[in-house]
Amino acid sequence: MEPEQERPEDQMEEEDRGAEPHTCVTEPHVMEEDEEDEAYCVDGYPSELFRALKDFRDASLLTDLTLSTADGASLQVHAAVLAAVSSHLRHRLRERTEDSSRIHICLGPEVDAVGLAAVVEFAYAGVVSALDPDTVQRVEAAAGTLGACRVVELCRRPGRGEGEPEKPGDRQKEEQEVTLRAIEKMRSDKVGCDVVLEAIGGSLHGE
Repeated sequence: MEPEQERPEDQMEEEDRGAEPHTCVTEPHVMEEDEEDEAYCVDGYPSELFRALKDFRDASLLTDLTLSTADGASLQVHAAVLAAVSSHLRHRLRERTEDSSRIHICLGPEVDAVGLAAVVEFAYAGVVSALDPDTVQRVEAAAGTLGACRVVELCRRPGRGEGEPEKPGDRQKEEQEVTLRAIEKMRSDKVGCDVVLEAIGGSLHGE
């Protein structure tokens, strides 16, 4: 049997790399002289992350914020995710004391169950699936009260609120990326971080 032919190193590296990714994570390894970091990449990382967070929310895992409306609705969410789209909630998180691990906010009559659910959906999915002439004003009112400017902009976009459902696509991915960057910024500023992972040599604040 003929010995297996070795592939050139450049060819192996190109094949292993695959298609150009969206988000990259560098895996640490022992470095040889003149050797560069090898990046292992995952395409669609933001959408997978927010899908997992939604599953956590549906199961009430690690939720630390309860939002209640005057019409009796109540939603448990992750404060950092909602604060990433809501300036009002970001302000509340900045004022939160270390002793207060959970937040309960009762919203005024201008925010109803439909509007609140739409803002929450946008925070986790980057899209509002049900905007029509019957809901667009309620969604915009809730978004305006919460300081969710991107949702307000979505409601005012030409063609929205006219019966056309929001379709997932490039814009949804962009919105999720913006939300993820906002969460990362809050973590770096230690806003909404109520978990500290400690190890020899330092500590890491998490949501």
